[in-house]
Amino acid sequence: MLRKLLFVLLAAACLISAGARAAPPAVQPAATGAAYIRLDDSWRGFWPHGAEFVAYTVSLDAQPQDAFHVMLKPGLGMMLTFADKKNFGAAKNMLEAHREWELNYWRKNAGTLNSKNREDLAGGRSDLLVTEIVLPQADGPGLTAYMIGVAGSNGVFVFSISPVGAEDNDMVKKLIASIRVEHKKLDLKAEAKKVAP
Repeated sequence: MLRKLLFVLLAAACLISAGARAAPPAVQPAATGAAYIRLDDSWRGFWPHGAEFVAYTVSLDAQPQDAFHVMLKPGLGMMLTFADKKNFGAAKNMLEAHREWELNYWRKNAGTLNSKNREDLAGGRSDLLVTEIVLPQADGPGLTAYMIGVAGSNGVFVFSISPVGAEDNDMVKKLIASIRVEHKKLDLKAEAKKVAP
């Protein structure tokens, strides 16, 4: 039962109703989650939290669903969450502490869970960690998800992508290369002028 629950939670971003896939307007408000600006060849995402925000790019084929979910391609979703650093104590390395906090939660609630560091996808960056999480299944290879943790001032911005396969690695690398944290409040109109003047 718990494994099935984990499967549903990790795959939540790709289980969004097909009927909710209408293309959003060029600029969406970002009051409670990410906003997207449609460019000629991609979507530029802006995800605010307090006095900072993360900017990132996904392909034009991606379909933003709402402020926290993106259908990257049919059957592959991305979910955005934020983990406050209060959740994982006074550890010096917030990204490592967040990774352990997340993995401990899933082990406690789902039982068997395999994970490994995916430095090969991180592109040598020290401001983020990529973790591969595999939930073994008795009737197949299991569900694989990537958890990308990006350090912010007050916690970790988390991009969860599932169910992912090796064929998705190039897309994940491009997403990671596009991620940047800005330590200022998001001014969506100003950012829109920068990326789509």
